[in-house]
Amino acid sequence: AVCWIGLRSGPSRAPPPSPPPRPAYLSSDASSITIAVQPSADTGGSSLVGHEVWLSSGGVLTQDTSYDGASPTHVVAGLAAGQVYRVSVRSLNSVAYSDWSPYLEAAASSLPSAPVAGSLRKDSRLSSKTTIMLEWDKVPD
Repeated sequence: AVCWIGLRSGPSRAPPPSPPPRPAYLSSDASSITIAVQPSADTGGSSLVGHEVWLSSGGVLTQDTSYDGASPTHVVAGLAAGQVYRVSVRSLNSVAYSDWSPYLEAAASSLPSAPVAGSLRKDSRLSSKTTIMLEWDKVPD
C-alpha cells in the first residue's frame, strides 16, 4: 500500500491591509473632535473597501457608526466636554480587517485663545540652561 501525505492547494486569498496611519487631529470643540483618516499604505493586494473609526474613553471601545467609511475627514460627535478620547482606525479590504492604527488621544474641548501679542514674558527666576518658564496675561474667553 502506498500512502501519500501532502498539502492540498486551494485558491489563495489576499492578506489583510496594513494598519492605517494614526488619525490626524484637525480640530475640536466641547462636544466633538474632527480627524483626518488616511488609507493603509499596503492594501494586501486587494482593493480597500473602507475604514472604521473607533473610540474609547475609560477603557470602553465603541465604533463610531456615523462614519461612512470613505471620507478623508470625520467629525466624531456627541462627546462629553473635557473628556479625553482615544481614536483609532482600521481598514477593510475584500478579505479582512487590518490591525488597528496607532491611536490619537484628544479631548473634546475648544482650544483657548492665543496670548495677546507682547504679553509673553520669560520668568528668569524659574528658568535655567535647560528649562524656561513663560507667563502671559490672561486671554479673553
